[in-house]
This record gives sequence, C-alpha cells and structure tokens, in this order.
Amino acid sequence: MVTATTQEQLQKFLSELPAIEHYEASLKDVALLDPQTVEISGTKLPLSKSGQSSMCRLLEIPRSFSTRLHADDEELWKIMTTRLEELRNTDVRFSVETGAGDKQFACAFNKKGTPWIPNTEFAKMVDYFINKVAKQPITLKVIESAGTGGASAKMIVQNDKIAIAPGSEDIFSLGIDFCNSEILAFNTSLNVAIERLVCSNRAAVREKEYKYAARHSGSFESLVASMYDEFQRLISKNVTVEHFVKTRIHRMTRVNASLREVDEAYRLLSGQPNLKDHVDEEQFPIVEYSRKYGLEYPVKGKSERWMSTAETPLNLYELYNRATWVSSNGELVTGETRLWLEIGLGKLFLSKEPDLMDIAPSIKWN
Repeated sequence: MVTATTQEQLQKFLSELPAIEHYEASLKDVALLDPQTVEISGTKLPLSKSGQSSMCRLLEIPRSFSTRLHADDEELWKIMTTRLEELRNTDVRFSVETGAGDKQFACAFNKKGTPWIPNTEFAKMVDYFINKVAKQPITLKVIESAGTGGASAKMIVQNDKIAIAPGSEDIFSLGIDFCNSEILAFNTSLNVAIERLVCSNRAAVREKEYKYAARHSGSFESLVASMYDEFQRLISKNVTVEHFVKTRIHRMTRVNASLREVDEAYRLLSGQPNLKDHVDEEQFPIVEYSRKYGLEYPVKGKSERWMSTAETPLNLYELYNRATWVSSNGELVTGETRLWLEIGLGKLFLSKEPDLMDIAPSIKWN
C-alpha cells in the first residue's frame, strides 16, 4: 500500500507542476527573429534559456553556442539561420511554458517522434516502482521539480542499512534516484545513491553499472519498460549499501583531503548561481589552505597533479559530509541544483580513490 505521506508527496508534486504545453510543427513554419525571439506559425514567443539550448541541439550546433545567443555574434547568427533553412522539412515537437503573469516562453524543441515521458506519467511510475516493481520496502524521500520540465524522485531502500562502524549511529542506506525531463533537457535516468541518515546527506554513485540513462529512441512503451527493468536491476541483491560503505566511505575516513579535492568541492557548490557568495568559507577554507602553500586563491600556475598531492588538515570524510549537507539540505538549494550537485559530488568523492590514499610518506634522507 502507498503510505499517506507518499501519496501526499505525489499529489503535491502534481499540483505544483509548471504549466507546459506541447505542440507539433514543421521547421519551415519556424523563424528566428532575434536571439531571444522565435515565431512559430505566425505566433511570436520569447525563447527561454532551455529553448535556446534545445534549438542549438536540434540544429546540430554545439549546445555551448547557446551561451552566446545573447551576444551580437553575426557569424553564429548566420550559422543558426542557415541550419534552420537546411532542416526546414524537419517535423518538431515544441514546448511552451506559461510563467508568471501568464507570460509564455518557447522552452524546448525536439524532433517529432522522439519518445518522452510526461511528468504526470513520471509520478505514476514512481508510485509503480515502489508498490509493484520493488520486491522490498522502499519509501519516497522527496519528489520535486528539477528545472524547466525536469523532475527528480529520491527513494530509500528501507531494509538496506549499515553503520559506518559497529555501534555507530552514523548509518547509511541505499538510495535510488529517478530523474526525468519531459522537454528532454536531459535523459530520463536511474542512479544508485548513498544516503547518510543522520542528516539526510546524499550523493550519487556514477559508475556505469550503478546507473542507467535511457536512449530516447523507439516507442514510449519501450522507454517506460526499460526504466522498470533497470530499476529492478539496481535494487537487486547484488547492489548493497554495505559494499559502498566498505569500499567508498571507509577509505575517506582514513585520509585528509587534498587541496584539489577541497577546491573542487568549493567550486561545485559556489558555481551554482543561487549559491554564489553563500558558501561558508569556514566550512570550505580553500583560501586559507592555499595561502599556507604561499598561493593566492584561485590558485594559478599549479598542475592538477600538484594540487592532488598538496595535503590539507581537513579529513576527507568531513569534507564529504560538509559538501553533501549543503547540496541535500541547504536553504538556497533548488530541486535542479540538488540534482546536479549530488551527481557532481558523487563523481568527486565516490567514483575514484582519494588523492592521498596509498601514497608513500615523505622521508628525510640526510
């Protein structure tokens, strides 16, 4: 049975979904009037940032170019309009978001026929995962929007818990993250995660065998079926939180963080627009540590190899907990920011050996 809490979360998520409508057209009916405006079948619409990015993807132009669409770049503009004309017979699905004051924006363009999962269906799938697919008790921690057209659900496997040490209250549980974008800003995906229960810190495990990103091809039915199959694989008995605690968490407790690791954690957090200037430098003292080495921050002229061998006095597990606490619990963290931070921090801390693990000690030869 679905618990009342889970049902309430699903209903709240559905009630707060942004108003996005999807339409079909041919590119011959689409005109770029300027970098911020598109006309579709005679209707003018502002282009949102996601709309600009998806238009670049559709026109097979590097998506990084979308950051230049606000600039007076005649060469790029010519490339855009030329590609639009070359692909004029392409049928597309375009998405329109209604924002504050009923203002509408073109937020996405995708090829017609590309399978996608509406976020209303995404909520039904979360319900089905928990109550039909899973062979063990699973609870829904949170389901929330993750940027324009995006959604993220974080689940916890209830019977898969382990303490970091015998008798410790520092307990970890296996988690599953399910993410979707009905405007295809990113692939629908599943990912194993590690949840630290004492303060709900969470990070994703990013190795290939612990994640699945859907290929948006074929039919809607095959897309949904693949998600059910992969969910079952990821919560099988072969994937346990004990494995991750023993192989990933324990090793962090035994070493200090390198200057590179502190720097990357700080950059990941402070690089988020809503966290800029709000990351506590006492918790992430990269400026202080850099100065101890006679360097100003940001550090220049030092290789990644050098940064990786420069030891700080901060234990790596403590750094991990500080960083994942901000990403999972920070007041300024939005659903979209939380999604990308938990992935980024998972790559930093869980997907490779610590920089200072298993290195020879310094010795004096004279």
